[in-house]
Amino acid sequence: MGGKPGLEENWREQAEALKREVQKLPKGREREEVLRKAQIKFDAPAVLRKWPSSNDEHLAGEIPDLVAEGTLGECIGLFTSKLMTQLPLYEIHTAPQGELITAVLSARQIIELAGLWGFV
Repeated sequence: MGGKPGLEENWREQAEALKREVQKLPKGREREEVLRKAQIKFDAPAVLRKWPSSNDEHLAGEIPDLVAEGTLGECIGLFTSKLMTQLPLYEIHTAPQGELITAVLSARQIIELAGLWGFV
């Protein structure tokens, strides 16, 4: 009620920050070089999870709920179909691959991957 406009504003700020991150991603030859070096296996098993929330805030002491199981590529594709304001609640769990793919990918990491590989 009284705090709701503040929460909505916070989510909008986060969504705008994520949009700005996507715009910073490399283009052209620089992008091709990053992709060549990364050698990411998008067919690796992965799980998309969403943190339980109340009033758009993570609930303390909870664990993220299973949204979908599939490949890394499928989970990234599903993530990109979610509302921008909800993206910070999602993460992908997968096997680490080099420096770019950690065991748990945050919304920011997923957005960077999605932008590099043409999911967005």
